[in-house]
Amino acid sequence: CSGSKSNYYSTYIAAGVVPPAVTMFCLLMYALTGVVERRATHDRVRKIARDMRKKCRRNATWLVVLSYSGVAKTVLQLYNQRRLDVGVYLRRDYSIDASNHEHTIYRITGIVALLMYPVGIPLAITYILVRNRKRLDDPAVQANFGFLYTNVRDEFPFWELTGLVLKFLLAAIPVFANERTLRVKKTSFDTSSDFNGITQLSLAQLFVGVLLIAIITVRPYKRSLHNAQYSIAVGIIFAFVTISANVLNADDAYSEREKTGVAVSLACAALLGAAAKSYHAGEFKSRKSTDDIDADADAEVSDSALDTDSLGVKKIPLGV
Repeated sequence: CSGSKSNYYSTYIAAGVVPPAVTMFCLLMYALTGVVERRATHDRVRKIARDMRKKCRRNATWLVVLSYSGVAKTVLQLYNQRRLDVGVYLRRDYSIDASNHEHTIYRITGIVALLMYPVGIPLAITYILVRNRKRLDDPAVQANFGFLYTNVRDEFPFWELTGLVLKFLLAAIPVFANERTLRVKKTSFDTSSDFNGITQLSLAQLFVGVLLIAIITVRPYKRSLHNAQYSIAVGIIFAFVTISANVLNADDAYSEREKTGVAVSLACAALLGAAAKSYHAGEFKSRKSTDDIDADADAEVSDSALDTDSLGVKKIPLGV
């Protein structure tokens, strides 16, 4: 649509194509494995095809959820414009004139993309979970959508949606939380101002902080390790947003080297904290294989059988 030159429009089109392309690929594999399952002459081949068919249904949902963050961010950037004295341009790509007819067409398609992806995906997941709320323990439901709720406590089957909502809010803040929108300035130009940066970082701190408090309070996951890891992940985002507000955006107070040092220190501290928690939980300890465990169990059963007579009465050693 925008010619041979690669720009933001190319990224936007690719982002809009990814979810349906992934879904179509999984559906195609689902159909092909179904044909193999019906026509295969060997039981092992049929079993492999049947297992792959089940994974295709699950992966279709999983891959769409996985692509949510990038797709939502790219679609919302279509509406992030900056008005200068020389024209209106897209903040993501200043080579794009946001006041021409071509961009107007893209904005119209963006409304459909917003309804389908940033808004539609969370609503679709909510519909799936609500529709199957009484069958969440059903193996068929778990095989397709279990990754959405099996790791969380039974009281919070919709918890994974909080991650999608946070991603949407963080992507929407730069687009809608600006001086022109909040102060209703319709005629002035978007010049350099601290208002946008301070307001956007404050809102990001608010949303991430609320989620962090919720995680610490309700502990939504069944395993304490998962609660700790999720808390660390959200805590890193909160710390990074806080540092961005006080250090990274302070052009006159800190040098680039100092800013880089702070960011690297934060990343290292987070990795060390996550590794320490995982080690404390026993994630790095060596474990016996299933075969070894089964062999030990069989040995215990054999020893127990040798110590009993034909009536099942335990034998008492002589001299006791």
